[in-house]
Amino acid sequence: GNMRFLSYICWQKQTVVIKGDKDHIVPMEMAQRLYQRANEPKALYLIPEGGHSNLYQVGGEKYRKIWLNLASHYQEKSDLSLLQW
Repeated sequence: GNMRFLSYICWQKQTVVIKGDKDHIVPMEMAQRLYQRANEPKALYLIPEGGHSNLYQVGGEKYRKIWLNLASHYQEKSDLSLLQW
């Protein structure tokens, strides 16, 4: 179940874990275990007062910057020549 999913994620090229410290569905230990097992590059972000499904609202600017940083990283790495017709 969960461990198989964690094993799959840990083999990805980049793992980013965004966790609310008030999340009562996914325990903090699971997020930490995922982060510890993940290959580099990896990142773990903790959103204070964040629950399971309100990270965008609670995280505000911090949450937005996390996603903008990820998007800019992948935009720099993408090969836009593949998109030419």
